Amino acid sequence: FFISVALIIMCCNKLHSQGKINKDSLVNELQTMKDDTSKVKLLRDLCSDLRLSEPQKAIEYGEKGISLSEKINFQKGKSECLHEIGVVHYYQGQYDKSLEKYLSALKILEEKTDTANADTKKLIADNLHDIGKVYYRQQQFEKALNSYEQALVIYKQVNYKSGISTCL
Repeated sequence: FFISVALIIMCCNKLHSQGKINKDSLVNELQTMKDDTSKVKLLRDLCSDLRLSEPQKAIEYGEKGISLSEKINFQKGKSECLHEIGVVHYYQGQYDKSLEKYLSALKILEEKTDTANADTKKLIADNLHDIGKVYYRQQQFEKALNSYEQALVIYKQVNYKSGISTCL
């Protein structure tokens, strides 16, 4: 029994240290990158990766991604960073802030990107789904159901089975 517990602890410590090494290497890489879409994607990824362990740092990276997206006119990147910041707020129980970010991300996708693109459609559905989650937490069940139904239609269009299953 004690050997099993020791092995589990060692594995968890190894995974935790790998995560820190990965974060550190991403942050180092960030310093050398040009201001382009790749840098925005890295900032988005850092926001996503740190959302539970370092939420304030995650928001900072997301906001940097938004600023850079505006500078280089990368609307999809801006919407993705807004969405990731919304996720951070959601996990902190800040549902109003989360909803604000998701709605902003959705508006950008619908108004300033190619909505016929399958990847964009999936991002729209992801925002609708997460908007539904917020409404559910706020006990606005009719609005939640409406958002889930809209997301489901799009997930079916792009054949995203994982998304479909979360809406049923």
